[in-house]
Amino acid sequence: MASSLYGLARVCETNQKTENTDKLMLRILSEEGLDMESLLIRIEEINEEKKKICLEDCCLEPAINLNQLYSFQQNQTAQQTRLWSGLKKIAVNLTSMHDHSDDHQDAMKFIYRALQGLGQSDDISGTLKEMDIVYRLSC
Repeated sequence: MASSLYGLARVCETNQKTENTDKLMLRILSEEGLDMESLLIRIEEINEEKKKICLEDCCLEPAINLNQLYSFQQNQTAQQTRLWSGLKKIAVNLTSMHDHSDDHQDAMKFIYRALQGLGQSDDISGTLKEMDIVYRLSC
């Protein structure tokens, strides 16, 4: 699911989000304990949102299979795991904030940047430091 969220963040970098994109992002990030079938459903939801944002074929990822999901979970570094956990906590906090507050908007921008970094970079130490600040703002 992380790779699908990364793809959504990447698409939003160059295309206008819909009014539901942030809500979808927060809902999916804040969910816990999903079984494999639920994960695949969430991935499909993300892909549907990407279709609404970007009509070009290059914006859409091929369907993901169970082997890819297991592989991603097994190959996460400690930093990536910490970032993923922190993003989930921020998402939970943001679901109770007013959508148009400056802190909420800044935190959403961070989530999109962090997901892009999670998908592109091995060194995310700077992102982890920023995450600690954003987490405090989201409380």
